Amino acid sequence: MVVVASLIGAKGLGEDVLEALQYASVGQGILAGFAILFCAMILDRVVQGRRQ
Repeated sequence: MVVVASLIGAKGLGEDVLEALQYASVGQGILAGFAILFCAMILDRVVQGRRQ
């Protein structure tokens, strides 16, 4: 969702992934992907904690 948003001009982590895809920069893409993954994991834990 973040990467798709960057395709229409949104700023943020998706922009880093999109830039890595455009310039075939594997290291930058992996690093930005992990950042998105960790943000999603933290958000998931916070939401699950509120349910319980």
